[in-house]
Amino acid sequence: LFVLTEEWSLLLNGHYSDSDALAAAYQHQGTAGDGFDYFGYSDTDNDPWAGDYDRVGPLKIENSGGHVDLGWQGDSFGMKWITGLENVDKFHQEDTDAGNVDFGGGSLVRPDFSAESDQMTSELRFFGDEDSFHWVAGLYYFDSEVDGSGTRLDLSGLGDVDFHVTYNQDTTSYAAFGQTDYRLNERWELTAGLRYTNEEKDFIYINRETNFDAFVYEFSPATAGGLTNQSEDVLSGKVGVNFHANDDLMVFGNISTSFKSGGFNSGFLDPSLDLANLPFDKEDLISYEVGVKSTLAGGRVRLNATAFYYDYKDLQALTFEGVSSFISNASDASITGAEFELFANATDALEFGMGLGLLDASADGIGLPDGSVLEDRNLVLAPDVQFNALGRYSIPIGESDLIFQLDTNYSDRVYFDIANQDIASQDSYWVWNGSVTYRFNDHFDLSVWGRNLFEEDYKVYTFDFSSFFGLNQQMYGPPRWY
Repeated sequence: LFVLTEEWSLLLNGHYSDSDALAAAYQHQGTAGDGFDYFGYSDTDNDPWAGDYDRVGPLKIENSGGHVDLGWQGDSFGMKWITGLENVDKFHQEDTDAGNVDFGGGSLVRPDFSAESDQMTSELRFFGDEDSFHWVAGLYYFDSEVDGSGTRLDLSGLGDVDFHVTYNQDTTSYAAFGQTDYRLNERWELTAGLRYTNEEKDFIYINRETNFDAFVYEFSPATAGGLTNQSEDVLSGKVGVNFHANDDLMVFGNISTSFKSGGFNSGFLDPSLDLANLPFDKEDLISYEVGVKSTLAGGRVRLNATAFYYDYKDLQALTFEGVSSFISNASDASITGAEFELFANATDALEFGMGLGLLDASADGIGLPDGSVLEDRNLVLAPDVQFNALGRYSIPIGESDLIFQLDTNYSDRVYFDIANQDIASQDSYWVWNGSVTYRFNDHFDLSVWGRNLFEEDYKVYTFDFSSFFGLNQQMYGPPRWY
């Protein structure tokens, strides 16, 4: 950080990281009958955190980048210019079948996932602060290129099928934005914001089956026309109001609009599928929110509550067909929910907190790659009920403290795919954690802790290959850990 003058400052940042780990392994669930997959393998160790793997591949991620942050600050007006570059290079080898069936040189299903991303961002921002009026406005630029060369699916044990995928996506986005916060009086505050975004994506995809020396798909601007280009012009914004009833109580309400960009599917695409399934449209959202934030009992208790309704148009839903995942647009989706938070210092030694989340999240008109349509499905990873609680008790010992903590979290049933299959779900579960900490003079902590104390086995992800391989991939949360 260079402080150039009283008004001007310059911050320079550079960073680099290189991670070379073993890829996470899946738990095998045979679905072809009696716990077996189509190739005669069954996992019988009864341990959800272990398996009989014959391919332990790497997960390599290299990241480098930096940014320049130039700022000027006057008495009531300021400006800032931030420009950054990022590069991420990733390579991942997976044991998809999570078993030990060898049909020619190792694991039966051998995918390699490779991608390199280069991006540049630049933002010019102006802001001001005068009495009860605060504002910010600016211009934003984003440019990204993703290169997927080196992505491969080796199924040579199943009839000499060996896909080599190359894809490239260029994204350019421009935006202009502004927001104001205006304090009408001691009780009322208004917020209004607006953003215009222009975005364009260009996409090229090639899937070559090398053993047959044949192109399954090839798209380029010359051969596929509009399939390789998407352009969006979107106006989004927010209006909100805050009412400060007193120093300890605020009531608020917001209405916001936003969007998620459209794009292109680029996995190991099945040549029997309709080419129209490659692109997917942007997702639009209108959100309505009301809530209250309060402080009670002379500051010892904080109670917050929020209710919200999300109205989606063209929700982007993840589906699966053959050996590829697809994003398609649902015709309609909505989320109605509420959240409650309570934090309390019961005494100087005892404090606790609780949180409760309630959701009703569903979607209709979800088009699948085979042409069928799903109706009335729960959204992915959206449990009807979530709950968490924490209790902490401190015992002073001289100038130090001995701290006991117990916390828990609960999740109702969740689905991992939009089709809401039982095989792609997790029933409700609790996880308990605890710790004992000796805090030296508020500077050093020495702790003994345990997580998932009762070793609850719960899934955090599944991927259903039942129709293709007669198996279901499962990923479990960590076991007891101390």
